[in-house]
Amino acid sequence: MKKLSLLIVLLCSFSTAFAQTDFLDYVILKKDTIYGTIREIGPSDFALVLPPPVQEVKKTPFVSLRGASEIRRNDKVYTYSASKDPIYASAKLPKGMVELKFGRFTALEPQLPDYILQKDTDTIFQKVKIGHNKINGVAIDQNILSYRSNNQTYVRSSGTNEFLQLLIDGNARLMFKRKEQSPYKQIYLDRYRSNDIVYLVEIDGKATEIAAENFPDAAIQAFSDNSALVELIQNRAFAFENMYLITKFYNQTK
Repeated sequence: MKKLSLLIVLLCSFSTAFAQTDFLDYVILKKDTIYGTIREIGPSDFALVLPPPVQEVKKTPFVSLRGASEIRRNDKVYTYSASKDPIYASAKLPKGMVELKFGRFTALEPQLPDYILQKDTDTIFQKVKIGHNKINGVAIDQNILSYRSNNQTYVRSSGTNEFLQLLIDGNARLMFKRKEQSPYKQIYLDRYRSNDIVYLVEIDGKATEIAAENFPDAAIQAFSDNSALVELIQNRAFAFENMYLITKFYNQTK
């Protein structure tokens, strides 16, 4: 009990650097909420990594997700699912909802309508089907600005002119793609290891590619005008897997 109390105190003191815990993930274990950042500690093995002050007094600097009843990752709240049959579990979804999966955890969010946004027309709401360099059988051209399919929004990157999945929009825009993918192939972030992903950060028209190989240097360069964020990255408060939280911090503190 004393160890848990010390952990909570240290987490609270660390979170003051963030002003609030909105910039952290969490896990709920036995009704205790523990804040940190969820990272990949092995192939397809994720854990909640504790903040640097806590790591100094804890022999194990992370908390396993096993046994957690609920987690929050990148602002999405997932609950533990005991079902081993995803088809059966999906059959019980409420109408108008879609299921997100992260390991043995699931989350529900409203089903959003597909759309295509073009330069010279209003937004067209219709089912969107993606083929190689085509949307609904029509070749993709410069007139298309963005589209949404299966609850995922894709925007044209000014840095690469590819359509990439949009994760955050704001002063900094965060997108990602799988390495060496076809520009128009749909992908899902939690189905790939960190080494398979490239993030693209756009700030004031300047695009920076950030991969596991060039993190944290590329991230520090991209967010260099936010000294508080740079310090957190340098102190390993965030890792490559936390690019969503990094970009969120930048947008809300810039």
